[in-house]
Amino acid sequence: MQRRLFRFQRLDDRKRAFRRIVLLLPIRGEQGVALLTQRCSEVVASPAYLSRHRAPATPGELQHHRCINYRMESTGSLYAWEFEKEGRALKVAPSGPLTFNEPGPMLQAAVDGLGVAYVLEHEAAPHVETGRLVRILDDWCPPFAGFFLYYPSRKQVSPVLAALVKRLRAQ
Repeated sequence: MQRRLFRFQRLDDRKRAFRRIVLLLPIRGEQGVALLTQRCSEVVASPAYLSRHRAPATPGELQHHRCINYRMESTGSLYAWEFEKEGRALKVAPSGPLTFNEPGPMLQAAVDGLGVAYVLEHEAAPHVETGRLVRILDDWCPPFAGFFLYYPSRKQVSPVLAALVKRLRAQ
């Protein structure tokens, strides 16, 4: 029996996998379709927060800020913020008074000036566009490949999966 390998990107909860897009690593005999390409994580804070605290110039300076953490439901651990610059990868385990397991409350806390949040670009975009949040550490947040859905390459794929794949490829 072949074992399926799962790597959850930005999510570690299998129950929420149906509500969010996850990255599945392919195994032999599977096909894949890109769901979201060229994604970025962002560090964001409100203008009000940044008026009280100088924006960090490096990820190391986050230790002097009120970071809004993300707790992974499946493991109970806090997500380490991932950065990269000039080929140098860095993970930061931020400290802060607030911890959430959903991006919505994290973003609202950041908008309310309660701290600095690390979220996906598409989640923060509406707040950044309206000026309620400001991107910081942009040069440390390079894009990553995105999310992909891998599925068995059987001759008879279920109609529901076939319809989903067709819809995703059309986008």
